[in-house]
Amino acid sequence: MDTNAGEQQLSRDMELRVSDILQVSDPLDSFDFNPAHYVNNIFPDEESLSNVDEVLEKLQLKAKKLDHEIKSLTRRQSSVDSEGLEELREAKRAIQAREAGSLFVKIKDIQEKARQSEDMVQNITSDIKSLDYAKRHLTTSMTVLKRLQMMVMAVDQLKEMTEKERYRESAQLVQAVTQLHQAFRSYKSVPQIDRLFRSIASIEDHLKKQIMREFENGFNGSGALVGKVATLHDACLLADVLGESVKTWVQDWYLDLQLKDYRRIFRPHEEVSAIDNVSRRYAWLKRLLKVVDEDQSGIFPPSWAMGEAVSLRFCTYTRDDIREILQRDPPKDVKILLQAIHTSMDFETQIARRYTRAGMTDSERHALNEKFKGSIADAFESSLSLYIDSEDKLLSESITAYKTETIPQDDASMVVIPSSTDLFYHYRETLTQFARLSTRQPLLDLSKVFGKYLIAYANDVLVAKMPSLDAKSITQEQIKITCLTINTCDYCSITTAQLQDKIKEKIDAGLRDQVSMESERENFVSTISLAIRTLIANVEASYDIAFTNMTKMPWSTLDTVGDQSSWVSTFQSVMAECMQTIGKAVNNKRFYRSFCDRFVESFTLKYLNNITKCKPIGEVGAEQMLLDTYAIKTTLINLPTHTRDKEDTPSVMYTKLVTRGIARAEAILKVIMVPVDPPNEFVEKYILLIGDKNIGNVQRILDLKGVKKADQQPLIERFQQKFSENPQLIEDSNIMAFDTITSAPPPATGGLGASINTTIANATFQWSQFPVNLPTNIQSSLNPLLNADTGANAKTTRLNENLRKLVMSGMTFRRDTHDK
Repeated sequence: MDTNAGEQQLSRDMELRVSDILQVSDPLDSFDFNPAHYVNNIFPDEESLSNVDEVLEKLQLKAKKLDHEIKSLTRRQSSVDSEGLEELREAKRAIQAREAGSLFVKIKDIQEKARQSEDMVQNITSDIKSLDYAKRHLTTSMTVLKRLQMMVMAVDQLKEMTEKERYRESAQLVQAVTQLHQAFRSYKSVPQIDRLFRSIASIEDHLKKQIMREFENGFNGSGALVGKVATLHDACLLADVLGESVKTWVQDWYLDLQLKDYRRIFRPHEEVSAIDNVSRRYAWLKRLLKVVDEDQSGIFPPSWAMGEAVSLRFCTYTRDDIREILQRDPPKDVKILLQAIHTSMDFETQIARRYTRAGMTDSERHALNEKFKGSIADAFESSLSLYIDSEDKLLSESITAYKTETIPQDDASMVVIPSSTDLFYHYRETLTQFARLSTRQPLLDLSKVFGKYLIAYANDVLVAKMPSLDAKSITQEQIKITCLTINTCDYCSITTAQLQDKIKEKIDAGLRDQVSMESERENFVSTISLAIRTLIANVEASYDIAFTNMTKMPWSTLDTVGDQSSWVSTFQSVMAECMQTIGKAVNNKRFYRSFCDRFVESFTLKYLNNITKCKPIGEVGAEQMLLDTYAIKTTLINLPTHTRDKEDTPSVMYTKLVTRGIARAEAILKVIMVPVDPPNEFVEKYILLIGDKNIGNVQRILDLKGVKKADQQPLIERFQQKFSENPQLIEDSNIMAFDTITSAPPPATGGLGASINTTIANATFQWSQFPVNLPTNIQSSLNPLLNADTGANAKTTRLNENLRKLVMSGMTFRRDTHDK
């Protein structure tokens, strides 16, 4: 096929063949139709053009005719397509029907041939099958007859052995007869088999009676052995194969016989059965077990474990007796009850150990222990309230004894107060023993008693050993005791949490949520906070002599600035001694850092308050006091270094805490150093250093300078005028808010962590209320302190250098002020 202008056309040869077949005569139907040639043929000359209309009309008619033919062919073709499809389907169905019919015939033919083949095979093998059935039935019959013969012979032999009372052989024969008996259950309707079964049952009944007679004759009324061990042993072997009922009868009969005297002697109403005589019960059983396990051990097979069975039956009888006795007449003395409980628990452990054999697996050993655990002691559970009351009384006496406990002062290795470890050791032992008695409500009640005396130990023992907050004279031994109290509370808090977990581990699952010792732990944490407050008060009482000497100095008449004052040296000496004791005695660095933080806050307030007691303070006196303040600041910053770890250094946060606290005193002293004449200079320095417009603060500073009330009014008016010109000043910087504080602040509620955080937050809030604008030369002299060398020589050299710079800076500052 050739392609032209996107249309497909037949080849020339194909067109010619089609034209020949269709006998095409019209030029319009020719495959090589040429319109130009066709028009030229119709209109060969100009005259022929006169027939154009006629030719057009013919062509239009021909076109309409062709359209009509095309439509007719199209409709015919569509109907032909549907008819063709239907005819095609019909043809397929006909073909399938013919094929199916042929296939069905073939299948039927194959089936018929298969049936014929099967009939042929059956005819051939029918004789073989009959012979096979006959052989199978014959084999079964021979087997049944053989077994029947064996059972008859076994029954005859069993009768003979029964008559001769040969129990070992009888046991073997009974075992064989029992196995054969199972094979003939389906033949019970056969009269001969039924008679044989009745004969076997009669023999077994006779053997049971013989076994009972042998045991009844083999022991006397008190349970002593009078028969032959071998005969009784063979009888036990026979009882083992005769069935569980016979074995159970023998065991129960023997247990009742051996414990008959025990039931008679230790009747609940007899005096010998009293709770305080419980050990006599256990001694009686030990004597019996010596007979059972030694003299009579050869009677019973090892699998019967008769010694263990005797012990379990004894425990059952004893538990019931003790429960009845306790309900009727509980002991008045709890010591008797405790002794009986401990004796019973020890006995249970001994019995379990007695029957622990070599080669037992862990699971077998555990099962044996669980079998005897609580087998007697459970009877005491209803009376455990007496035990708990006794424990309550014992702990109360222990707390009383702990109050008078003497703490050795020369034992450097002691970290906690010894009574705390004794208390928790007692708790551990008591919990271990009590959990063996009960893991239910009584154990929960005991845990509440534990918690009660943990609180009592903290409040009545640990707090009582610390010196009071208002003590005036404090020794280093008292400070050490307070430090030991902190360590002990920390130890008790941790161990209390472990005790709570241990109780939850042992108590029943339904009661675990009720076990809680969080309040006891919080109480120990609160005691730590109180101990830190006590340490602060103790140290303050120790350096009070230095503050007293400070107030006695003539601050208003000093005319020169020298080295640090003598009261500072006294303060540093006292602080060094106290902090070395505290730093080495407090075991947890976290609590020592907390002490340092809270001490700094308390000290700065106390120091500021003490400055007010030194009035009037002259300008030179203020300069000397500023020098002393710098030395105090150095001492405070070095407080965290007094620990066991020589490499400890002050933290950045702690250094900022000290700097902010001391900055209040420095700001006040720098204002005092400024002369009131000229007043403008004094006012400017106040605004620069204090930065508020509170007239009350101005009056207090003027009082510290020793300015008389009459002379203060012009200055106050000048201040008011200046304040009005500076509206950006804050109302009150709280710089003088310390004058009513005379003691350490109380601890914040919510535990030690909350107390520490609250202290720091309050300190930051108070000290950030006013600006601290030190002159540049003084700032430069203070900066080296923050990065001072930790070595002793470096500290001394740096301190002297800083003191010299501070003195020179103060003199220069005062001289410049006078010149102005």
